[in-house]
Amino acid sequence: MRIGDMGRHEQLIEQWFTERARPGEAFTGWGVLMEPPSPNHTPQGAARRELTDALGLDPNLRLLAGHTNLFGAVSTQRLVLGRQGGWRFTPKEELLSLDRSSFHLSWWDRRQLGPDWRHLVLRVTDGTWWDTTCLVHDRHNSDGFIRALGDNAVHLER
Repeated sequence: MRIGDMGRHEQLIEQWFTERARPGEAFTGWGVLMEPPSPNHTPQGAARRELTDALGLDPNLRLLAGHTNLFGAVSTQRLVLGRQGGWRFTPKEELLSLDRSSFHLSWWDRRQLGPDWRHLVLRVTDGTWWDTTCLVHDRHNSDGFIRALGDNAVHLER
């Protein structure tokens, strides 16, 4: 991925979000969330599953199972998860929209050689949940995504 792609990603996601924005809602950040996906049999998936099991999350209430190539757009009012596709990063469909008052995101990093992995577990007040892994890397805007979530994101010491 070229250096200019991070700016391009942000520009495309902000434009995509603006087309879906509610009155008075402002875009505050973004992140590439599932690239590559990490099923339970990988070290990344096993690390997340350990936490989801400890939290007692019902596997039948998991959101967006099987979806790949996701990104998040954060606003002053909500988190919107979308799918991207194409040879170049191109935001496509909206998959999930959550008001800020309806979710909590727990996250932690797994240190390793090369880019670290960031594990995310999103819990919704209705009992549904979603989990993913992303690279801790500028091109994924992992740190900017967490900052944009503010009080909705809680770092776990693991």
